[in-house]
Amino acid sequence: MARLPDKPFTSWRALVYYMKTENTEKGPRLQTSGNIRHLQKHRKLAKSSLNTSVTMDVEVDNDLQCPICLELYTYPIILPCSHVLCRSPCAEQLFDFNFIRCPVCRDNCYVSGGISSLPRVIALENIIERYKTEQKKEKPSTTKSNSKQTTNSPQANQSDTNENLAKSLSLLNSSVTTLSSLTESFKTGSEIKCQNCKSATRKRAKKYCLTCESNFCATCLRQNHPNKDPFTDHEFTEPKEHSSNKVSSKSTSSNASATPGSTYRDIIDCYCTLCAQPFCSGSDDRLVHNSHSVLPIENAYKEFKNAIEENADKLSSSQAKVVTSLKDLKDGLKDVQHVLSRRRDEINVQCDMLLAEIENKRSYFLADLEYEERINSNSIEDSIKRLEKVLGASQGLQGYVKDVLSSEKAPFLEIASTLNERVQKATRDCESASTVLPLDTDNLNYKVVDCRREKVLLNELHYLSPPSTPIVDVTRCSRSESTVVLALCPPTNVHEVVDQYEVHFCSEEQKNVELEETVLVKNSVEDSSSTKISANASGVLVLLLENLCRSATYYFCLSASNLAGKSGSSEVVQCTTLADGENVIPAPSITERLCKRFTSSIQIFSSSPVDVAAEQKISHFLLYRQPSQNRVWKCVSMYGREEHRVFGLAPSTEYEFVILAYNQRGECQLSNKVLLQTESSSSF
Repeated sequence: MARLPDKPFTSWRALVYYMKTENTEKGPRLQTSGNIRHLQKHRKLAKSSLNTSVTMDVEVDNDLQCPICLELYTYPIILPCSHVLCRSPCAEQLFDFNFIRCPVCRDNCYVSGGISSLPRVIALENIIERYKTEQKKEKPSTTKSNSKQTTNSPQANQSDTNENLAKSLSLLNSSVTTLSSLTESFKTGSEIKCQNCKSATRKRAKKYCLTCESNFCATCLRQNHPNKDPFTDHEFTEPKEHSSNKVSSKSTSSNASATPGSTYRDIIDCYCTLCAQPFCSGSDDRLVHNSHSVLPIENAYKEFKNAIEENADKLSSSQAKVVTSLKDLKDGLKDVQHVLSRRRDEINVQCDMLLAEIENKRSYFLADLEYEERINSNSIEDSIKRLEKVLGASQGLQGYVKDVLSSEKAPFLEIASTLNERVQKATRDCESASTVLPLDTDNLNYKVVDCRREKVLLNELHYLSPPSTPIVDVTRCSRSESTVVLALCPPTNVHEVVDQYEVHFCSEEQKNVELEETVLVKNSVEDSSSTKISANASGVLVLLLENLCRSATYYFCLSASNLAGKSGSSEVVQCTTLADGENVIPAPSITERLCKRFTSSIQIFSSSPVDVAAEQKISHFLLYRQPSQNRVWKCVSMYGREEHRVFGLAPSTEYEFVILAYNQRGECQLSNKVLLQTESSSSF
């Protein structure tokens, strides 16, 4: 129990200051009945001392101030730690989810009902109102006493002093009474300790749980009553005495005397799985968990430890997967950036090539116009110089004639004959010079370039897409003893680009052992786009698969590809090569010496289409390509003629030609192959 000093307080301010320092430094030790009697005793001593004092300090302004705003209390409320604050805005700013931290003692106080549940200190409000009234009365009385200081007698001054002392005593009595009532209101809560603290020094209890039948400090209340089921239905009241509290204190003291190193933690031997809370089987807490599932503390410890270790192992495994996924994503990001960078470079190269081709065309057209301008300018300038010379000579002669005509008769007759001849010759020269042929500008009108079609193509320029699945025209396919001819239908998309065809085939014996062969047939650069077809081409592409076995069954499957990707596989085509002597079609032939070459075309001569009878129903097709292995053939029908001309060829380029003859039964024969080169283009 705290003791008050033996020397009586000489002022109300000294008494309140002493009580505040005691409450702050040593806790609520003045809030007992013994302290109240001690306060009453000192109140009498203070009264007798004040009666004999000549001066007394009655300035209680600092004692009635809020420790936060340093103003007189406005709507004062008392905290569970016995300190007083203004409700608004001081206490409201400190309040946080049913907890408020006292700015004086630094105690974290729990308030179950919120800030509205804290009691209002009406007695302290009355003291403040009385203090304000006294302050208002003292100001005019002080002014009045100063004005009449010369007329007042010593007896009047003594009377005013006694009156002030009486008022101060009255104020002190009411303050002590108020503090006594406040101390009694928190007397019970200050003496009760928490029943759940794990340390040897337990904190003061803040609330009592009616469901758990236990007192809790602020820390234990937060730990043991989280905001979840089944704790949301628990009810709380102010701390109160409980039998388990005494038993626990006695057992703790006895255990401490028996084994000085033991603590409260040693008596916890059970764990409630429903409440997720450990407790002591020897305390009254066991009554709360009678109907709950309870495990020994060691079993619960091992169970949770094993579960946590297992989950930690799973977490480590999951972290390893996350690390692997993160590495894959980073590698994927690098791959994406690399691919996009490569595609960016390819697009720049393609655009540069296109721009270079456009620049070449522009240079060609401009050079041609410059050549035409130079030729026409030189011709016209020569005519102008000649006419200017004739005109100058005739004008000089005309002036001389005028002078001669004005001379004497005798001199005139001497030169008349010669002058007349000169005038006639000048006249003939002028007439001859005036008959200049008109300028031929019609030829210049044809020097026009129209890029509208090219602009449309540029507008339709887009990203390359994988080709569609190739379709094999089985009605045009044929075979011989060692060759199979596969005819491909033209693609439906005119903008489709095919770089190469991949042919998978196998014989019946290879099929049984699951073996197959693959042949890559490339498409030429200028023929990769289906839009570039020669004037008399049918658009049908032909694949020749040679050096096959005789009288053998083969299975063929095709796919197309370009830089954007690969198409799907076509339907499987079955074809059986002919045996020796089975083919009845006469072999066609090309007469190379009768073939003609031009700049952009070649004329092929072959008498085979007219040598066969019409009853045989044999069709002849001319196949051509640039000479290279594994390249697609273009197909042109010969229409039964000896001569056939292929257009749309590149100048100064070598081409390979062969004639295909086949009948309706799918039998075919190939002619000899001929290499011919187009003529070079003429330049200006």
